[in-house]
Amino acid sequence: ANNAVISGFTLKNSGESDLRHSNCGVYVEGDYAPVIRGNLIIGNRIGIGAWYGAHPEVRNNVIENNVDGLYLYCSQANPTDPNVFNNTIVGNDEYGVMSYYATDVVITNCIIWANGTDELYAADSETVTVTYSCIEGGYDPTGSNISSDPCFVDADVNTCIISGHCDLDKFPLERIIEIFRKEDTGYT
Repeated sequence: ANNAVISGFTLKNSGESDLRHSNCGVYVEGDYAPVIRGNLIIGNRIGIGAWYGAHPEVRNNVIENNVDGLYLYCSQANPTDPNVFNNTIVGNDEYGVMSYYATDVVITNCIIWANGTDELYAADSETVTVTYSCIEGGYDPTGSNISSDPCFVDADVNTCIISGHCDLDKFPLERIIEIFRKEDTGYT
């Protein structure tokens, strides 16, 4: 449904079928724009799948230990253009973010780390813009990303947290992987 909100859930163990569009923690297809926020998405074939014209806002989720974390697929006639903000996409078996033919993908202020095959894979995608994010192995065409270890187990040295910039009057603190992570448009 358009403008639906999926928030505060643990979405896990949907299965590991080889069919990429099945067994998703969250599956969006068609000209819909749901908000997917504040969820733990774990142990699925695909954490979040967006197909054929979907326009989800994916915000403040932990997407971990799936086969693929975030999977974006469309045809040229039905572009998919998600906005992905403040997510931790970690420990997925194959890809952190996989994008096929998606257009205008915006990824901001995310940690994409320790995924199997690749952190970010964009095949035939027109525009994937990644800013103010921490990506293992580096991905920095904009000059705004970092690739230092996010040190998940020690919040005192977590480069993503201490680098963060937060206006607490505008954004709340969110609890992600046992540490508080600030929500904002980037680090300073």
